[in-house]
Amino acid sequence: MKKASVLLVAGIVLGLFSVACAQEEKYPWPSWASTKYRGVELTFATVKTMHFPPDEHLVREVFEKKTGIKIKFELIPNAVLHEKLVTDFASGAGIYDLVEFGGNWIPEFVEGGYLVKLDPYFEDPRFPDLELEDFLPVLLDAKATYKGSYYAIPHQADIFLNFYRKDLFNQSGLVPPKTWDEFIDVARKLQRDTDGDGKIDFYGAGLMMERSIAGYMTAWMFLKCYDASMFDENMRPAFNSPAGRNALRMYKQIYEVSPPGVLNMMSHDLATLLIQGRVAQAPNWPYVGFLMNNPEESIIVGKGAIATLPGGKVDGRIVHGSMVFGWSLAINEGSKNKDAAYFLLNYLDSKEGTLRRVLPEGMVDPTRFSVYADPEVMKKYPDFAIVKESLMTGKVPPKIPEFHEVAMSLITNFQKALMGTLSIEKALADTEKEVDQMMRRYGYY
Repeated sequence: MKKASVLLVAGIVLGLFSVACAQEEKYPWPSWASTKYRGVELTFATVKTMHFPPDEHLVREVFEKKTGIKIKFELIPNAVLHEKLVTDFASGAGIYDLVEFGGNWIPEFVEGGYLVKLDPYFEDPRFPDLELEDFLPVLLDAKATYKGSYYAIPHQADIFLNFYRKDLFNQSGLVPPKTWDEFIDVARKLQRDTDGDGKIDFYGAGLMMERSIAGYMTAWMFLKCYDASMFDENMRPAFNSPAGRNALRMYKQIYEVSPPGVLNMMSHDLATLLIQGRVAQAPNWPYVGFLMNNPEESIIVGKGAIATLPGGKVDGRIVHGSMVFGWSLAINEGSKNKDAAYFLLNYLDSKEGTLRRVLPEGMVDPTRFSVYADPEVMKKYPDFAIVKESLMTGKVPPKIPEFHEVAMSLITNFQKALMGTLSIEKALADTEKEVDQMMRRYGYY
């Protein structure tokens, strides 16, 4: 794995360097670009993910050289990202200038007074037009706006897709499941005992169910797939319902055909099971498509494929509920260099910056229509068509500051139902009680 990481980064560096140089002049650099902020130092707090190397090398090879601005990257693990950012925000120290985070935190950060409103920059003639109309609207809704104003810009799109072993599906005459019932049926047909010890060791399915962002988004997604609402029109919890029970019942059936330990598996753990040939299908983030075909890490190169996520069957129709996720860039209200930070944001998430980050390795899922329409991109990464299709029908979670707390209550009680310590009915009732108390405490009613 260490060797693979070295080779991967080396390929990214070379690819990004060539692409960046070839396209440098397409960005409409202001006349003052090389002088106005020369010598300014910015700290960019970014999350430790696979899309970090394209950001870093594009900044190093183009932005710093063109502007004279020095960028310090602080690479923060996802598990402590929220804590690190809030600590700096609340202190007012302004250690971080530009920040990257999961867009579902925008309401919380805005209500805390932590983020700079970006709308005035869009009207500022000093900076190139960011062409907001080119972003997928669902991403602007989910990852950029709050109460009618912009506080962030979508930097990396994410949505659940179903990754599956096309070789095994073909051998068994199976097709990618359209519903969760079909998903479970396929899982049962493909699971098997490979060493003859009487125990299943190749699993038909896997799903992120751990107590984290990915786990609670999976739980929320199942509610949406069965037409269960998180809240009613008065912001009272509404998921303790027949639809909610159907959602949790299906969630538990998938748990029963998943590998042991799935309640503690994060995205990369599930991806490792897939690329090491131990599971037949596993919904995950789009980056897994890259891992499946990386010969340094995967034993299923050429054997994997991607499909849209299954939906729930409700009254004869299929309901899809995949939650739109992804990463956003924003400016820390405590920054001493807000204009320079916006210049960096504007560059990285411009049409040209987005294209350059996407092309070399395909590890950045596009946020813009123009990139999905680019012939070179789509020829090189045809699976982006499935990413776009899924995003266009994706669901936006409730835009409330307390969503993280609400969702953690949901996944915690869902896990108890999966383990059998609570019945399905009791798990939903307990979650309803906890969320009701939260909403009262925060003054919603």
